[in-house]
Amino acid sequence: HDCYICLNHMEGIDVYHWQ
Repeated sequence: HDCYICLNHMEGIDVYHWQ
Protein backbone atom coordinates (compact mmCIF):
# COMPACT_ATOMS: atom_id res chain seq x y z
CA HIS A 1 0.00 0.00 0.00
CA ASP A 2 1.20 3.48 -0.85
CA CYS A 3 1.33 6.32 1.63
CA TYR A 4 0.73 9.83 0.38
CA ILE A 5 0.07 13.22 1.91
CA CYS A 6 -3.20 15.03 1.34
CA LEU A 7 -2.95 18.73 2.05
CA ASN A 8 -6.08 19.77 3.90
CA HIS A 9 -6.06 23.52 3.37
CA MET A 10 -9.41 23.96 5.12
CA GLU A 11 -7.96 22.59 8.35
CA GLY A 12 -4.48 23.92 7.69
CA ILE A 13 -2.87 20.55 8.41
CA ASP A 14 -1.23 17.72 6.50
CA VAL A 15 -3.24 14.50 6.62
CA TYR A 16 -1.51 11.22 5.87
CA HIS A 17 -3.62 8.71 3.96
CA TRP A 18 -2.83 5.02 3.48
CA GLN A 19 -4.15 3.01 0.55
